[in-house]
Amino acid sequence: MLNRFINYIESIDLVKLSDKVLLAVSGGIDSVCMAHLFHRAGFSFDIVHCNFKLRGSESDEDQEFVSTLSKIYRCHFYTRDFDTLDYSQTNNLSIQMAAREIRYQWFDEIVGQYNYSCVAVAHNRNDIAETILMNLIRGTGLKGLTGIKPRQNSIIRPLLFATRTEIMTYVKEEKLNYREDSSNNEIKYQRNLIRKVLIPAIESINPSFIETVVGEAEIFESVHSLYRSEVENIRRIISIPGKEIIFSIPKIVSLRLSAPVMFDLISPYGFSYTDSKNLLEILNTESGKRFISDRYILLKDRKTIIIEERRKPGDKNEYLLEKDTYGILYPVNLKISTQTIDENFQISSSAKTVTLDYDKLVFPLRLRHWKKGDFFFPLGLRGKKKLSDFFIDLKINLLEKEKIWLLISGNDIAWVIGYQIDNRYKISEETRDILQIELID
Repeated sequence: MLNRFINYIESIDLVKLSDKVLLAVSGGIDSVCMAHLFHRAGFSFDIVHCNFKLRGSESDEDQEFVSTLSKIYRCHFYTRDFDTLDYSQTNNLSIQMAAREIRYQWFDEIVGQYNYSCVAVAHNRNDIAETILMNLIRGTGLKGLTGIKPRQNSIIRPLLFATRTEIMTYVKEEKLNYREDSSNNEIKYQRNLIRKVLIPAIESINPSFIETVVGEAEIFESVHSLYRSEVENIRRIISIPGKEIIFSIPKIVSLRLSAPVMFDLISPYGFSYTDSKNLLEILNTESGKRFISDRYILLKDRKTIIIEERRKPGDKNEYLLEKDTYGILYPVNLKISTQTIDENFQISSSAKTVTLDYDKLVFPLRLRHWKKGDFFFPLGLRGKKKLSDFFIDLKINLLEKEKIWLLISGNDIAWVIGYQIDNRYKISEETRDILQIELID
């Protein structure tokens, strides 16, 4: 096992003896095996452990076990407690995805701060098969069939040469202690169901299923490499420069993109294969159709497809501006001042600075987004105008509309921020005091 471990690392140049490696150790059998092999092979390493606080005293006992292990190996030990449940709810993620994000974000912090060469995690050959089956069930396209890579950025996986059975045999022979995660036996989790029910059933047909899948993954990786290059070329052709991700519908139509290609273009943002098919069906029809993933909104506008991040669930819908407020940074960056008009006063020529009649304003002013039925009296126009019509005239798409903030005085829209003030709040010959607001990019 040790020779195979060293040969695997050397064959793909995964890590060198001179490298400073951080081992992610949960206390389970795989990571305990990995730490033991690193120690026997003579590598320099430290240990990091995440306590996700999901299994009560078990989580704390895991933490203590790994702390003791780090003392045995005489290495530095990093550990941190995380409120995983709160993070998952705040960010609208599953517990598993929340734990994954928290873990890798923290690993990146440590690597950057203490100059580690890489972080080693203990995925094995069985994990490749499980991941491919999970992806096949969920539908992730060709990329999902390429398995798990030995290296991704700063993350390395030095146990991908070994099966779970081989790891169990090694740990037993070396008489290594490890922690059992009780949640690994609960088949309510998809991976456990695949591991404990689906794979054994398949192995009754093909006992070499794990090796078969690993071999297929290598083939798919080779094919996907060529395919990915072509998809990225298409992405460059159809993309329109901007702050958001914007694709040109006329270019998509001219290239006659298939659903699989469209899927690979939008799947990085959490959209499904079904979404890609539905999107292609409506390219030449309705405008304003939206698709929503966990973190993104995709808008099919008139001639473009726009993808951008959703507002977080915790974002407030309304903000107050009191009389003594002289500036805010969020949700928009505004610089606010008041002054009395004199003979030297001049209205700012900047399009991002507005001047309002102070005495007509009703405090506290409010900031909110537009809603159905909103109207105002645009400066320079006669009569009132619905905000929806105002936005249409300016060809502002749905996602842009939802990001625009309004300055509200009483029940009136005093300023569509970044666009136009209300005629009722402009300064006149009778105006004595003004409120001047500058929008800072």
